[in-house]
Amino acid sequence: MKIGFSTLFAVFLVGCKTLPQTPDMHYQPIDLSHLEKVIDWDEASHLERRIGLGTPLERTQRYVGMTRQNAIDLIIQEFEQPAQYRTPPWTQQVSLNHLLDPMRKGSHSCAIQSVTRNVMNLQSLWAADALESDIPQHEQMLFFWIDHFATGYQLYQSDHGWWQHYQAMRENANGNMRDLLNAMLRSPALIRYLTNDLNYIQNVNENLGREYLELFTLGVGQYTEQDLKNLARVFAGHGINPITQHYEYRRGAGTRQPQSVLGQSISTLDEAVSLVLSHPAHAPFISEKFYRHYVSLEAPNESALAHMAWHYKTSDFEIASLLRATLELPEFWANENRYALVKSPAELLLGAARTTQHLGLGELDLKNFPINSTRMGMEWIEPPNVAGWPGGLNWFDGGQLERRLAGMKTFFEYQHHTPIPQLSEHTDDLTRKPTQEQRQRQAWLDERHPEQLIVDLAMIEWAARDLETRGRGGIEFVLRGVRLGDRYWDAIRFKHWIRKDRGERQIQMVSNDCSPECVSTYNQSRVNREGQKRFYTEWPWVRRNDDGYGRLDSTERLLIRRLAELSHYFDEGVLNKGQMRRGQGKDGKAWEKVFDAYRKAVDKETLDNGQPSIRILNRRAPEIQDWCNHEVLNYNSRLVGIPDDWQGSGALTEALGQRGLSWDDYLLPGLPDLHLGAANDHSAMVARLASDGYQLK
Repeated sequence: MKIGFSTLFAVFLVGCKTLPQTPDMHYQPIDLSHLEKVIDWDEASHLERRIGLGTPLERTQRYVGMTRQNAIDLIIQEFEQPAQYRTPPWTQQVSLNHLLDPMRKGSHSCAIQSVTRNVMNLQSLWAADALESDIPQHEQMLFFWIDHFATGYQLYQSDHGWWQHYQAMRENANGNMRDLLNAMLRSPALIRYLTNDLNYIQNVNENLGREYLELFTLGVGQYTEQDLKNLARVFAGHGINPITQHYEYRRGAGTRQPQSVLGQSISTLDEAVSLVLSHPAHAPFISEKFYRHYVSLEAPNESALAHMAWHYKTSDFEIASLLRATLELPEFWANENRYALVKSPAELLLGAARTTQHLGLGELDLKNFPINSTRMGMEWIEPPNVAGWPGGLNWFDGGQLERRLAGMKTFFEYQHHTPIPQLSEHTDDLTRKPTQEQRQRQAWLDERHPEQLIVDLAMIEWAARDLETRGRGGIEFVLRGVRLGDRYWDAIRFKHWIRKDRGERQIQMVSNDCSPECVSTYNQSRVNREGQKRFYTEWPWVRRNDDGYGRLDSTERLLIRRLAELSHYFDEGVLNKGQMRRGQGKDGKAWEKVFDAYRKAVDKETLDNGQPSIRILNRRAPEIQDWCNHEVLNYNSRLVGIPDDWQGSGALTEALGQRGLSWDDYLLPGLPDLHLGAANDHSAMVARLASDGYQLK
C-alpha cells in the first residue's frame, strides 16, 4: 500500500540504539525557559495526543493560550488524583474456572462459559472507563504499565488472577514505583505467568527473578547468574491459593535465610524492591522507557535522560515526577518529534472514539473495542510475550497497516440513527423469575439444620484409573458453597486415598485446597516441598494414635463424617460420577467397591427434624446449567448510548465550525500534506480516521 505522505518512514527509520547505563550520571539542569512559551492549537493537540487517548475538543482547547509550564502543572495535578474505575461484579465470587477446571475432560461447560464471560466483561468495562475518563493520563499510563509488566492470560486462564493484576495497575499506575513493584511481585497473574507458583526452595525456578531484573527494573547486563539464583530463592514460596486465586506465601516452600543479590543481603519482597530502586541503573532504565513511550523512538541524549532520572530518583521514585520531567524536555515539544510515534491499536480505536464523540461499532457492544484491537494486532490481556508488544513500526509489520486502515473505516462507518439511552455500567441478565427448583433450594437453605451439610455443587474432579491393578490411588472431590452450622467455605477440595496392601482408607486434604482452611490440625502438620500442610484421617477405620481426626474440634469432626457420608449421595447428587468408572475390566468398577465399603461403614443419617444430613442443591446437569446462567451472571456489555457529555459527531462538526476548525485541522493538525479536502460530513470524518497520518501521534 502506498503511504500517504513521504515523511512517514523518514520519521521512524532511526537507529534504536540503547544508551549505555552509566552508574553515576552527572546531572546538570537543562534550560527550561521554553516552558514559558504560549501553546497554540497544533501544540495543544500534540500534548493531548501523547498524554491521553485522542484529542477531545474541550480538553485540547483548554491548553490553548496557556504556557507549557501551566499545562504541565494541570496535567500532573489531574494525574495524581486516585483512579476511578469499575469493579466487575463477578470478582466477588469464587472462580468457577478453578473449581470446575475446563482443561480437564468431563468438566462442566459452565467453567468455560464463566471465564469467557468474565474476561470479556472485564475488557468491556475497561473500554468504558477509558472512553468516559476525565483523566486520560491514567488510561495512557495504564496501557504503558500493562505492556511493561506483560502478563499473558491464555497460559493460566485465571479470570480472577488477571482482574487482580489489572486492579493493582489501576491503583498504583500513578503512584510510587515502590508500591507498584510490591504489588506486581504479589500479582497472581504475574506469579502464574512467570511460574513462580512452582518456585520452591527445594526446586528453585528463576523465571520471575530474571524478568524482574532484566525487563522490569534494571535492564540487560546489570546482574550475574548467581544474583538470579539467589533472588529466586528469595522469591520461593510466594505463590497463589488455588481456590481464591489470591496471592499467598507458603512458608515451607520458601526460606527466610538472607541471600546475597547485587551485593546486598535480602530476604523479603520488600527488600527486593528497595534493592533495585537503590541500584544506579534503575532510574535511567525506567526513564528511557518513558522517553520512548512519550517522546521518540530514538534513545534520549544524556542530558535528557539525566534530567528525567534525577527528578524521578530525588522524588523517591514518584511516577508523577517522572512524567513531569518527561513533559518538560525540549525534545518533547520539538517539531521533529511530532507524529514521531505510532498509536497502538487500543490508542487508535479509543482515542478516535473520544476525539469524534462517535462510538462506531462500540454502540452495538463495548467488547467491539478489545475485539477490533485484537484484529489489529493488540489483544489487551494477551501481550505476545513477557517483553510486551514490540510497538513502534512493528505495529505496521505483516500487513498490519492495511488492516488498521481498513479496520478503522469499518469500525467508524457505523451510524445509529435512532435515539438511544445513556451509557450504563453493565446490564445483568437477572430479570427472569426464579424457577420452582430455585425456590425449593432457597427454602432448604432457610430451614437447614445446624448439623446438616449444605453444598451448592458436588463434583468428582478426577479418579485414578488403575486402583485395582496398582492397589492404591485417589479420587478427588470438589465442593462449592459449603455450609455446616455457622461455618461457610467458598470451596473444599478433598481426596479419598486407598492403599489396599495396608488396608488403609484415608480422607485427605491440604491447607490451601480449602477456603477458608477446613481443619485446625493444619497448625500441627508438616509441610511438603510445595509448602502445603496435609491432613489425613482413616475415619471411620481409625487405628493409629496420630490420626488427625482425634485432634479436631466437634464441628470439624462432623465435617469429616459428612464427607465420608457423601458416598451415599453419588447417584442422586454428585456430578461427573463417570470418572469413577475410568479404566477397563476390574479397574472400571474398583471405586464402586470402595464406596460400597464406605456406605456399609457410615450410616446415612436422618436428623432429628426429619431432614437428610446432606443436601446437594444442584443435583442434575440441567439444574447446574440453570444455576450457571444465574449465579455466573450473563453480563451484557452492550453500550446502547454515549457518555453524558458527548454530543455526537454531528454536533461536534458544528462546534468545530464555531472555532474556525475543519476536520483536517482537528484530526490532523500540522500535517498539511495529508489534508483530504474541506468536507465536514460523517464520511469525511471516517476518511481522516482511516488515513495514514491518523496512525501517528
